[in-house]
Amino acid sequence: MDDTKLSKQIILPIAVAVSIFGLILTIWTVRSYRQESRQRDEGGYFNAQGQAEQVVTDLNNEIKDEMLLVQDLSDKLSLGELHYDQVNSYMAEKLGEYSQILGLGVGFVPYAYKKNIKLHAPYIMLDERGEIVQKFISYDYTDPLEPSAPWYLQAMEQGKGVWLDPYYGKASDDLIFDPIQ
Repeated sequence: MDDTKLSKQIILPIAVAVSIFGLILTIWTVRSYRQESRQRDEGGYFNAQGQAEQVVTDLNNEIKDEMLLVQDLSDKLSLGELHYDQVNSYMAEKLGEYSQILGLGVGFVPYAYKKNIKLHAPYIMLDERGEIVQKFISYDYTDPLEPSAPWYLQAMEQGKGVWLDPYYGKASDDLIFDPIQ
């Protein structure tokens, strides 16, 4: 038998078999890589989701006292237990008790504070030295076109406390992230 014929009869089938094996191995490797990648992505998503849920739980636990404070202030005003003229001193007192709160404010509905004053919104805050400073919100917080008004408008619209997206607070001159009661 001729060496060339022998080579073609033996080498060609072996080369085809090796090529087919290589193709199968490549397909298997790509499939395995994609499957592992998908599992890793899904695992990362579920891990991130679990971490986000834990952060929300932690935040809710941390602000529970602050939410109770805001609700207490709202209840005292609504029930007449706290006279409007006492609001500033009450907020200043509470601000001193809660070290994690940087400011407290109240927005009265139009003409509720006094019949001749349309809007009244005192804001008590800590300045950079940690001293209590009083400011008054000087814009129309009842105006839906006012960018800083959602703290008032959403709470009034829903008739309850709401969480707001962070916004720039004109009175505090800072970024605000707060629940509104």
